[in-house]
Formats: sequence, C-alpha cells, structure tokens
Amino acid sequence: MNAEHSLEKLCSTAHFLVIDDFESFRLSIVSMLTSYGAQSIDMAANAQQALNLARYKNYDVILCDFDLGSGKNGQQIIEELRLSERLKRTQLFIMITADTSKEVVLSTREFYPDAFIAKPITKQVFRERLNQLLQQQISLKPINKEIDVKNYSKAISLCAGHITKKSKYRAWCLQTQASLYCELGDISNAKTIYSDVLGKRPIDWAMLGLGRVMYEEKKYQDSKNLYQDIIKRSPYMIEAYDGVSNSCLQMGQLYEAQQALEEAVSFSPRAVKRQSKLGELCLINQNIEAAARAYRHARQYGENSIHDTPELHLNLANCLCDMIEDTASNTNLYISEVEEILDYTSNHFKEDAIVDICASAIRARLQYHSGLHKDASVTLDAAIAKLDTDSIEPVPGLTIAKSLFSSKRGPEAERILLNLYKRFAHDSHWRQRIESQLEEPESYRVRIKAQSFNQQGIQLFEQGDFQGAIGAFQHALRLTPKHTSLNLNFVQVMLAAFQHNERTFTPNLKQDDLKTAQQSLKKLDYLPSSHPQYRRAQYLSKNLNKLITQQKET
Repeated sequence: MNAEHSLEKLCSTAHFLVIDDFESFRLSIVSMLTSYGAQSIDMAANAQQALNLARYKNYDVILCDFDLGSGKNGQQIIEELRLSERLKRTQLFIMITADTSKEVVLSTREFYPDAFIAKPITKQVFRERLNQLLQQQISLKPINKEIDVKNYSKAISLCAGHITKKSKYRAWCLQTQASLYCELGDISNAKTIYSDVLGKRPIDWAMLGLGRVMYEEKKYQDSKNLYQDIIKRSPYMIEAYDGVSNSCLQMGQLYEAQQALEEAVSFSPRAVKRQSKLGELCLINQNIEAAARAYRHARQYGENSIHDTPELHLNLANCLCDMIEDTASNTNLYISEVEEILDYTSNHFKEDAIVDICASAIRARLQYHSGLHKDASVTLDAAIAKLDTDSIEPVPGLTIAKSLFSSKRGPEAERILLNLYKRFAHDSHWRQRIESQLEEPESYRVRIKAQSFNQQGIQLFEQGDFQGAIGAFQHALRLTPKHTSLNLNFVQVMLAAFQHNERTFTPNLKQDDLKTAQQSLKKLDYLPSSHPQYRRAQYLSKNLNKLITQQKET
C-alpha cells in the first residue's frame, strides 16, 4: 500500500481547477493552494469556462462553488461531467458552498462529490480536508484507474488487497467491491459482502446494496421492505425512496410508487430525471395536477442543465393541455402558460425540426379547444405532412396522437399508436406510454369515472353479485372502451356468471352476452406476448371459446 505523502508533495504534482464567480474568492483559494505547494492551477468564473477547460484537460482536483450566478450552478456542472463521463473516478470534485441547506446538499450529493466544504473557509480547515482527500486519492488511484477503463475484475482484485491487509480504506473497498460485482452481474458475491457487513452492524450503504440485490433477484416485496427500513433509519437517504418506488412499480403498486417519489423530491427537488419520472407516474395514476407540478419543477430545475431537452418542455405543455380540456376554470391561465412554453421551446430548439412539429401539434390542441376547429385541422395536417407516420419516433408520434384524439380524429391516432406499438413493444418505457394512450385517450375526468366503476365492479364480483359487476364494468367500458384491464375484468366476470348460473340453474345470461365478451377480447388482438396482460387474455380467450362451443352443442 502507498505510504502517506506530504501535502506539499501531493499538491506539487496535482492539476487544480478553481471555479467561482467572485474573483476575490478564486484568488483566495489559489493563494492557499500555492502555499501548500501547488504549481498548476487554472481558474474559471462560470460554468461554461469550467466545462471548456475540463474538456481538454484532466484535473486531479476540481474545487467548485455551488452558486455561480447566472447560468449553470455547481450541481449542474458535476452532473454534466458525470453523465458525459468527463469526470473520472481518479479525479476529485469538491463542492464549496455558502448554502448548506438540505435541498442543496441532498440534491448535489446524488452526483457524488468527494466532499463538501462550507464557506467561509479557513486555511487550516482547508489544509486538513485537502490533505485527507489527496491521501485517499493517491492510495486508491490504482483501483479507480481500473474502474475508469471498466476493468472491474482487476479493480475487485485490488480491493481485495486492501481488505486483506485491513487498510484504513477497507470499508470503501468493500463497498466498491460489492458494487462492482453487481455491475458484472455477480449478484451472489455482492450479496455475500453486503450480508457479512450487515451481520456486524447496520450500515446504510450495505442495506442499500442488499436492497439492490433483492430487486435483481425479483424479490420485490423484500427489497421494498428493506428500503423502507433504511428510510426509517435515515430519512434523507434519497436512494432508498427510489428503491421503494421501483419495487412498487414491479408489483403494480402504482400509487405507492408515486408516493415514494413525491417524498424523494420533497427532500431533493433538483433531480430533473426524478421529477420527470414522477410526472409520468402521476399521469398513469390519473393525478393530473400532481403531474403538472412535477413537470413544472423538472422544467424549472432543468434550466441550464444537461437535461434541458425539448421533451422536458413538451411534457409540461401536453400535461397543461390535458388540464385545459378537462377543467372548466382557469383555462386562460393554462393557455397562456402553454403558449409561453411553446414559444420558448420553438426558439430555444429552433434547429430541431421535430420540436417544431410537436409544438405545432400542441398548438392545434389549443386551437381546437378554443373552437377554431378548421385552424386546428390545418395546423395538425401541416405537422403530420412533415413526417413519415410509418417510421415516426415515439415523441412526435405520441404528441401527434394526443392532438388527433383531442381533435376527434381517433382512428388516425390509433393507426399511429398501433404502428408505434409494433415497433417499440420491446421497450418497456415507450410501451407503457403508448398503451396508456391507446387504452385511455379520453379526458382525465372520464378516466376517473371509469376507474370508479371498475373498482365498484371488482367489489361486486368479490361479493358474488355477478349481474351488478357486469353492469359496473359495462358502464366503465362505455367511458373507456379500449382499456385492457377493464375488458379482461368484464370477460372474467361474464365467464364466472355463466359458470355460476349453470351450477344454480338460473339461465339469465344469453348467447349474445358471450358474443359481447368476445368483442371485448377482440379489442385486445394487438397485445404482444410481452404485454403483462397477454397470458391472462389468452387464458380467458381459451375459456370463452370453450364455453361458446359447449353452448352451441347444447
């Protein structure tokens, strides 16, 4: 293992980058670094300068203020460097900030800075902290170099050396070793490390790791329970909320999944991807106001970030259009907001032809809502003409389909969505979004009513009131006729009713009722074998055909 070096020796060979918008503070840090022996120090007054410098030079240490005035902040710098893989594990990123609020610290911590140092900085405290970080950096550099080139097996072996010799970095090596086993798909060895560590005492990183292992093993209830235990111990452990949400999603517990993400963003609101994911989940759960809130936050915190993409703005615009079509009050306020978003998006991404098409499609929704049906048709047709609808990508396809449904052009929308479904059914993210539009193109108010009838039908079915259940499902299907689960629920209760009547000799269902059930299954012919309801549909279809055959024979 490497023996400790003096701070002066470490600084003399290291390359530093100091990022702060105040020149006096930059010079103060440079003065301290120089006094420690540093010879190579670059400075940047803003994010753009810093990112340009980091593009062409590998710095050993980056010292960055959180608040850089206008433009990107420190969190957005580290996030961009991480996502673009320009910040290597062998480099140190130290966040310096006068704002030590929970929101700033938790949001930034998600991108793994090596340290936080609070302003004002004293020379002695800075010296001690920097010395500690540089000693760790040089000791663990061989391991991190292997990880940077994705030579995980070698990195695991080097970690084992530290662990065997019980070095001061033994805990770091155990955590790293286990995460690398996970990256290699070796869940068994990762589980052994996490379990051994937890056998001695509960440690958050080991509990998080074991939760990940349980999730990979498809033990979703176990992983959910463990993540919830972590939250009880450490309420600010944001990764645990993500773990709960992901586990709930796998078990179909959509409302609990949403609730977990809402708790996460209440602590760490600046995570743009999580806010966007929350927005999508809220829409699936028919909570349109919560979806708009999440998308607004995503747009707010996405400004200047690497996530400032067209979809970030278009998601909110589409969501607000849903609210406009579903709400009698405040529509003028929403319309003004949508128009502002579309103007910004068209100008900010004017080189992107797809953005212009999507913005036009959303404008058509506004026109149709305002009673300008002919204008809406012209705007929408012009947008569609710019695309090959047979090879359309999901974002413009979903946007145009929404506008077509809003303009009462359902068959055209369905053709686009079915084409998308055939091409993207393998992608769970897009498949879910396409299914949602295919199954429920109606307004949110209508969907909520259908959901209420569905719940009523399930309760009546469980109570043995088959006729009442059939009626409830029929009411729901009149509102959302293409919904997969609703149609399958209806077929299932029809089959149960026929079987019950045969046993009790009360033939109050007719052959036409079976044909109605057949028609419900016919609506689901597009389902691929990968669809989560496919097996259920096949099972019910087989039983229904068998019953129809028996009825004909008798």
